[in-house]
Amino acid sequence: ATQHHENNYDSLLTLFPYSPGDFEGQQTTKDSVIYDASYGIEVHDPRSKWMDNLYLIAGQAYLYKGDYFNAIAAFKFIIKEKGATDKEGAPEVIGTRGYTPQEQISVATPELNKKLFYHLPSRNDAFIWLIRSYIDSGSYDLARNLISTLNTDPVFPSRLHTPLLTLQAWFYFRQSLVAKGIPFLEKAVDSVRDKRTQARWQFLLGQYYQQDGQWSLAQRHFQEVTGLPADPMMHFYAYLNMTEMQILEKKEDFKTGSEPLLAMARKDKYERYRSIIYYNLGRMALKSSLRDEAITYFRTSLRYNRDNVSQTLLTTHLLADTYYAAGRYRDAKRYYDSTALSMNP
Repeated sequence: ATQHHENNYDSLLTLFPYSPGDFEGQQTTKDSVIYDASYGIEVHDPRSKWMDNLYLIAGQAYLYKGDYFNAIAAFKFIIKEKGATDKEGAPEVIGTRGYTPQEQISVATPELNKKLFYHLPSRNDAFIWLIRSYIDSGSYDLARNLISTLNTDPVFPSRLHTPLLTLQAWFYFRQSLVAKGIPFLEKAVDSVRDKRTQARWQFLLGQYYQQDGQWSLAQRHFQEVTGLPADPMMHFYAYLNMTEMQILEKKEDFKTGSEPLLAMARKDKYERYRSIIYYNLGRMALKSSLRDEAITYFRTSLRYNRDNVSQTLLTTHLLADTYYAAGRYRDAKRYYDSTALSMNP
C-alpha cells in the first residue's frame, strides 16, 4: 500500500504513507491474513502465549479492510482476556485497582526488560490499535478517553510512547484540526525509529510551518528532510520549498532569487522535474506580483510536461485563473476548457 501511494507535495502530506484506497486491490491478501490467523486460533491451545498475537494480526487486517466492528472486537478481546486475573483466574475488571497495591489506576500490562527469546505480549499493542480503530471509525470520544487513560498509566511501556504520540496527532488531523495535532507530531518525530517515516513527518511539519508563515521553522524541518532517506521527489520538493521561501522573503529581488531554480531546470539530471520547477516559479512570480512572468513560466511548464496529468491540471487551472484576473477572458476560457478536459468525471 505504501509503494502504491502517490504523495501530493502541493498540499499537506498525509500522516501515514498510505490511504484506505491503497488497500482496495489487496482484498484477497487481507482475507488470507484473517483466515490464517483465525485458523491458528481454532486449532491451537487457547492457553498458548501466541494467541494474543494471532488476534492482533486479525484485528489489524480488519482495520485495513475498513471493518471497524470486527477490528475493535479483536482488540477488545485481547485487552479483556489477556490481562490480569483474579484469585479464581477470571479476568479482572479493567480500570480498577483490583489486587494491585499501587495508588494510580493502571490498565496496561507490565513488561519485563527485553531478553533473548522474550515473548512480548500483544495486550499493550492492542490498546494502541484500539485507539486507531476508534479514530478511523469516527468514535472520537472513546479514542480521547483511552488516550487520556494511557497517558497517565504508570506501567504503560516506553516503547509505545511514540505510537501513542502519533495517534494523538492523528486524532486531530483526522478531524481537520491540524494545528492542535502539530505539537504531538513534533514530539513523535524526534523519537520515531524508521528514518523514512521521520523524513515524511519532517516534511509535513515543514509544510505546515511554511503555510503558517513560520519560515525559519519550516526551513529547519525541510533541511532535516534532505539528510534523511526519502523518495527523490520529497528531497526535490524540500529544496524547492526552501528556495521559494528565500525568494518570497525578498520580493523585489525575484530575478536573482529564482536563478538557482532556473539553473536546476537547465540541468539534464532534473529533466523530469522541469515542468514542476517552472510551475512553482510561476507561483512565486504571482506572489511577487509579477503576472506576466508568471504566465511565461506556466506556459513553459506545460511545454515540458509530457505525462504528468495531475501537474497539467494544476498548471492549466492556475494559468486560467491568472488570465482571468488580467481580464484576458478568451485565454482564460481556453485553459479552463483544457483543465476540464484533463479531469476525470
